[in-house]
Amino acid sequence: MIEDLLNLAHEMAVAIVKSNPNLDQHPLMVAELKRRGLAIWDCTLN
Repeated sequence: MIEDLLNLAHEMAVAIVKSNPNLDQHPLMVAELKRRGLAIWDCTLN
């Protein structure tokens, strides 16, 4: 279950990055993706 959620989060992040080649021009979006990824990871540890 937890690994499924982590895999889904990873797949979603990869899809967003692949669909937006100019993502490096949007540092706030990148920061938000990282924050959400860490939040999902943190939830799995608790």
